[in-house]
Amino acid sequence: MSRTALALAVVISFVAAPAVAQEASSLAVGDADGFMGKWTLSMVADQGEFAMGLDLTDVGGMVAGLISNDYSGNETVTDITLSGENLVLKYDANFQGQGIPVEVTLEPAGDGLDVAFDFGGQFFMDGKGTR
Repeated sequence: MSRTALALAVVISFVAAPAVAQEASSLAVGDADGFMGKWTLSMVADQGEFAMGLDLTDVGGMVAGLISNDYSGNETVTDITLSGENLVLKYDANFQGQGIPVEVTLEPAGDGLDVAFDFGGQFFMDGKGTR
């Protein structure tokens, strides 16, 4: 699949993703204090700008993640870990029955975040996270 086709597939997967119930990861809220809450992720790619929401909440003392955008429902993220000072979220985006592994790295940057999306090592988007 070409990079352009993969990029389009990923964007469409966000548009077509069904809403799902929120579940928690195995990461304790206390380990992710600075990341908790609602964020706006503003991403830039060759195809233009793309904004989405990220809500990191406390579900029974564990971190729960919910990614959304203006065009789709919510994507629950339950694979949430720390890598040094960075928070890493992993999930599979579904495009036409094919899973595309997505890894989102959130790096503290002042009052915000530096954000990096990796779509299966084939397509990348960088951006900023603000509250």
